[in-house]
Amino acid sequence: LHVKSSYAIGAQVPQLTPQARFDRAAEWFVIEADESDGTLLQFHPEHSIVLNVDEEHLDYYVNLKAVCGTFRKFVDQTRQLVVYCADDARLKEMLAGRPLSVSYGWQANADYRVVWPDGAAGAASLAGPAAVFEIWQGDVSLGQFTLRLLGEKNISNATAVIALLHRLGYDARAIARALESFRGARRRQQVLYSDE
Repeated sequence: LHVKSSYAIGAQVPQLTPQARFDRAAEWFVIEADESDGTLLQFHPEHSIVLNVDEEHLDYYVNLKAVCGTFRKFVDQTRQLVVYCADDARLKEMLAGRPLSVSYGWQANADYRVVWPDGAAGAASLAGPAAVFEIWQGDVSLGQFTLRLLGEKNISNATAVIALLHRLGYDARAIARALESFRGARRRQQVLYSDE
C-alpha cells in the first residue's frame, strides 16, 4: 500500500520516525487523538475511527454522560465516514443507523466481521508471534490478514483500519501486505532480547 501520508501519533512507532510528519504532497493526514482533555473537539475530520467509549478521564469529565457527549459531537463533526466498533454497546447505540457509518468487530452483525480462520487462535512465524484472522464484509471474505501483535484488542483495532481503507477503495490484498509489516508501538509487545 504505497500512499503518501502525513501523520501525528501519540506513541513512538519505530516504523514511523519521527512521531509526527507533515508532507504537503501527502494524500492523507492521519491523527491519533483521544478524549482525555476535550481537545478531540478541535478536530473536524474527513473520516474517523472510534474504537470505544469508557468511563475514563473523570478528572476532566463530570461523568460518563459527558464523555459520551464529547464523542457524539466529534462524530457530528466528521464530514464523511465514521467507522465504529460494534462490540462497544455505547457506540452501537450512538452510531447504528447513522448515515455514513460502518461497523466492525467480532459481532455477527458487524459490517466488517473478524473471525478466526478454521477456529485457529493465531499462528507462529519466523518473525515472531503473529495473529492470523479473516475479515468478512457481509457474505464476502476479504481474505486472511496477519498481524504481528497478539490479542483480540489489537486485532479489533486492525480491523477498524482495514474497514476504513477498504471503504476508501484500497485493495484488500494490498491492505493485508501493509498490515503484515506493521510492528506496533514501542514498549507494547516489543521484543527486548532474543538468543536465537
